[in-house]
Parts: sequence; C-alpha cells; structure tokens
Amino acid sequence: LLDQLHEIDSNNEEIFIQRANILSKNDDHQGAVEMLYQALQVAQDSLDIYSLLGMEYLFMDDFERAKNNFTKCLQRDESDYSSLYNVIYCYEFLEDFDGAIIFLNDYLERNPYCQVAWHQLGKMFWNKDELKEALAAFDFAIISDENFLGAYFEKGRVLERLGKYNEAIESYVTTLSLDNPTSHAYLRIGKCHERLG
Repeated sequence: LLDQLHEIDSNNEEIFIQRANILSKNDDHQGAVEMLYQALQVAQDSLDIYSLLGMEYLFMDDFERAKNNFTKCLQRDESDYSSLYNVIYCYEFLEDFDGAIIFLNDYLERNPYCQVAWHQLGKMFWNKDELKEALAAFDFAIISDENFLGAYFEKGRVLERLGKYNEAIESYVTTLSLDNPTSHAYLRIGKCHERLG
C-alpha cells in the first residue's frame, strides 16, 4: 500500500514516516532512521520527525544522537516538555550532569518560569551532591508552579539530607495535600520524625 502511495505522491513525508514506524516495530531501527532522514528532505514541518529520530536513537542506545534530535525539537518548540525530559534523560544516561546544568541554565534564560526545567535542574544538582543549589532550583520550581508536587517532594529529600527534618516534613506534608497521599511520602515523614527522636 505504501509503495502504491509513493508512486502517486513521492514527496509525502507521511509515507516515509509510516515506513519508519513499520521498520521500528520490526526492530530495524537503523532502517527506520534512514526512512526518517528521507522524510526530513521532503517535510514541511520537521518537529515530529526529529522527535521520532530521537526515539529511534534511544532504541539503539545512541544517547548523543538522541539528545541532539530532541534538542532540535526544543529549538522549534520550547514548550515541548516531552523533548525537554528526553534531552535531560540523555544527559543523565551519559552521566554528563555538568552538560545538563549548562543546557538547563541556557533554557531557563529564555524560559525563566518553566517549572519543569527548574525541577530538572534541581535533580542535576542533587546528582552532583550540590544540595544548596538543588534546594534553590526546587524553590524556583515551586515559585513557578505552587502546585508542583514533584518539586515539593524533591525539596523534602534535600532538606532531609541537610538534616533540616522539620522543614522536610513540611515539604512532604504539602505533597499530601496536593494529590492522593503516597506511602513513600508517609515513609519519608516517618523517617524524619524518627531522626528528630
């Protein structure tokens, strides 16, 4: 069917994308990448294609190329949080926390109220054991979105690590009021009380 459609309209990127999907489902990720590059040559809008390329490279554990393609998505649409998460995932997998911090700081220069980016920045600082910087980043995530449950939870973890158990408890308790309480939050609250003696 795709061959027939290709004869009718050889410049339709959707034909190449569908071929890539079929190849990908058959675990031929390199073949899928080749099809997606052909789609790029005829596409009017390349955003979705770069995202698909990023996913194919993830399947092949080529995190550098995956990161580059998801970055291209963000260059075209800075509110594409799925691509933002994927870029940071690649940095994390490559254990390039400094690179991720540089990338996120650059992104935040242009999008200073992006709670997702602040949250991810906090996690990168956490990975580097730079707790004060992590705490500041989680605070900015909360300022950007006062209902951001993940930021409160991560802030609680940092405060707990810093030995500020009462403040950590406050942060964990806030998560309980924002969403259905989780056993993990209760566990962390219990651990803080235990350390307070």
